[in-house]
Amino acid sequence: MSEQTINDKHFTAETAAKYDTPATFRLGKEVVLNILRYKHDKLALASATDNADGVNAFWAGKKVLDFACGTGITSLNLAPHVGQVVGVDISDEMLAVFNHKLQSTNNSKVSAHSINLLEEDDETMAAKAGPDELFNFDAVVSALAYHHIDDIDSASRAIYRQLNPKGGWAFVADLAKDTVNVVDKTSPNVPHPTGFSGAELAQTFHAAGFVNIDSSYSFVVDGIWDTEERISWFGKHHALSQDLPPLESDKHLSPLAVGLNKEIEGIRVYDVNPQPDNGGPPLYMYRMKFNVVVGQRLEE
Repeated sequence: MSEQTINDKHFTAETAAKYDTPATFRLGKEVVLNILRYKHDKLALASATDNADGVNAFWAGKKVLDFACGTGITSLNLAPHVGQVVGVDISDEMLAVFNHKLQSTNNSKVSAHSINLLEEDDETMAAKAGPDELFNFDAVVSALAYHHIDDIDSASRAIYRQLNPKGGWAFVADLAKDTVNVVDKTSPNVPHPTGFSGAELAQTFHAAGFVNIDSSYSFVVDGIWDTEERISWFGKHHALSQDLPPLESDKHLSPLAVGLNKEIEGIRVYDVNPQPDNGGPPLYMYRMKFNVVVGQRLEE
């Protein structure tokens, strides 16, 4: 069974709908901002000035590919900071949600296409997206996608080919493997490795031919609040149990967090909010740690 078929069976319309929640919106925004704020002396001129959000001046006006774009959370968070975003994914259900958002917002800077970069030839992709949509990207961004891909070396080679041969850049952010108590759990339908170490991400970029590779960057998204039902659903398909070091924000934890030692389907939660005002279900706060690999296409 091909990876396309496996992912199609997993990412049904019901699954796609579950991806768009306040928690995933916040998570997506934080992941994108951390990518956009990444510093590298080759990314922008020393005289360039970051914007008010701390976004590296490199991104201004750039044409960006969002690889495995899903419902568009990454693309729509990139859009205000770049010139153009093109999203590609193999799940028609996820793209249906994405395109509905685009129709609602009339965002001319963003487009999305049902394309498999790993398996389709250039002619097929051009027929689907248009002759000028793909290739020659200034940057490729992929967030929380590699752990859904069985052959990440093929994915790295595919995004390398999409970059501008004058030295475009790729940024891949995914779950960190080096968190404590990682659970060895995979979905029966779609690959879900237990995250990636920086070394593993660097290796796949090396194999694809990237230069100026940096896999030392990691970050934690803190204060993600979600329901037990949603966390349980997520935990059944994702493979980490996080017991991250205390953060500065821990001093703001609620009294209910004192002595809290709870996991929901393998996901460590740090605080609970009973939502007494609106009578909704309790919300639990959890964290996610990400490793990022950055690399540049060798200039031709």
